[in-house]
Amino acid sequence: MSIFDEYGSVIKSITADNGPEFSTLTSVMDSIAPVYFTHPFTSSERGINEVHNRMVRRDFPKGISLDEATPAEVAQTAKKLNNLPRKIVGYQTPTELFNKECNEINTICLTPITENSLESVF
Repeated sequence: MSIFDEYGSVIKSITADNGPEFSTLTSVMDSIAPVYFTHPFTSSERGINEVHNRMVRRDFPKGISLDEATPAEVAQTAKKLNNLPRKIVGYQTPTELFNKECNEINTICLTPITENSLESVF
């Protein structure tokens, strides 16, 4: 089962930069949600993304390829970040907000996000 089978109704839009890794994003994802691309060299259009990149780089410093990270290491970092309270949203966690959104749109998430559920993704 894909992540879109489980959570597709929660995804409202997708934003990416203009890197070559996203060259087929529109054709793959357009039927799921609108796809937007930022302007080249404008990281300010992805402010929250840049903040999250810095958080990820605490565990995986720049210069270390994420290809070398084990699935368990990636899951551990994802778990830590998804359960970190954020001031901007009243000190709620991304996990809490995601589960709340699923409930508010009356969507039954087949696998509610929990502290341990990301381990099965990787």
